[in-house]
Amino acid sequence: MPKHSRLLLILAAASIGACTPTPSPETIERVREDANRVFDEFDPMCIYQGPFPWRESLHPLGCDKCDALVRAGLVAKRATEGEAVFELTADGKALYRDDVDTAYKTVVEERRQKLGSSDAPPPEKVFKRPRLCFAKTRFHSIADMLPPMDNGAEKFQSFKIVREVTDIKPQLYDAANAAFTAGCNRRPEGSQPALCDVAIYNFVYYGDGLVELRNDVRYGAWVDEP
Repeated sequence: MPKHSRLLLILAAASIGACTPTPSPETIERVREDANRVFDEFDPMCIYQGPFPWRESLHPLGCDKCDALVRAGLVAKRATEGEAVFELTADGKALYRDDVDTAYKTVVEERRQKLGSSDAPPPEKVFKRPRLCFAKTRFHSIADMLPPMDNGAEKFQSFKIVREVTDIKPQLYDAANAAFTAGCNRRPEGSQPALCDVAIYNFVYYGDGLVELRNDVRYGAWVDEP
């Protein structure tokens, strides 16, 4: 976070009481919906990269995670006609998909309706996002929370959330993939749910009813937490 933003929030947090609220059932359900919407838009257990095979000449925007995918053994790199080509390995193919991401499409459609957009809906191909997914992330519980902080027309509130992973692929527990799965790669015991380490999620609530995840914002007791 930029230093000036952090300072702003330190000063604004001075007006927040020291008591930590206990989440009500209504708060839990609201945060469940907000968190799951965030996970549907960009799942932490997915790597949004591709399409594969990937060639420099066809995709000039680059493949910023390709080298890390090579190190994990999910992608292989070779040179063809003087350019880099990245191809999925067998493990990579087991995780890869480029079909319509229906959960993401639903998020976009709901947002358009809430904003009352009269523009034509995005074409179907927009929702065909190349991705390698180790699991599906869902909200499990609130471990802790801060009182909300008003900032003009916006309201911030931070929660320490426990996530659960479902639809698990075996590669989730492979140590070679820890760079992508850290915090969620502990095998559950028996029939227990597969839970991730606690993580901070800060939501911004706007006057028009929209909710945005802002993980560059920290305030109050958590202002210096990563």
